[in-house]
Amino acid sequence: MQKYNRGKNHPDFWVFGGVDRATKKWFAKVVFNDRTKPLLSAVIKKHIHPGTLIMSDMWKAYVTIVTRGKNKGKIYSLANNRLLRGMRYQHLWVNHTKNFRDPDTGAHTNRIEGVWEVKIKQRMKSARGMAKTMVAGYLDECLWRSWYFREKASKADYFHGLVIAIRKGYPV
Repeated sequence: MQKYNRGKNHPDFWVFGGVDRATKKWFAKVVFNDRTKPLLSAVIKKHIHPGTLIMSDMWKAYVTIVTRGKNKGKIYSLANNRLLRGMRYQHLWVNHTKNFRDPDTGAHTNRIEGVWEVKIKQRMKSARGMAKTMVAGYLDECLWRSWYFREKASKADYFHGLVIAIRKGYPV
């Protein structure tokens, strides 16, 4: 979207991600415009351990409250999502139209929004944007750097991190 018809018009894309509150490790995946329940459920299953407590907003792919018919009032969430059956997820959510933090459960999305702002968005802005085709690789690089290196790592640290990442990705 452009303001006052100035600047560059950037095509939209969506990124889905999460943060482990204990380790502070995060993941992000470009989903472009496919934010459907089947795709996001597959990403959740791949990246989030069974039995995890998940906190999210009320995006319709995560939370649906039936408003009509015989199931009126029934809530469908990641905890009872048929596509995630057997994963034993617990799910808390916040309705951002009412609160930033759910007053009853304490659920909030501050952690992932902070990661998005600090780890990803600021770096993208400093690079003055990038082609849509480069975003997935850029996210992978940000993830790799944040998992294996402190803020100012030496070349030896980077090489060591690269070896560890290769070893994890391609076990011998």
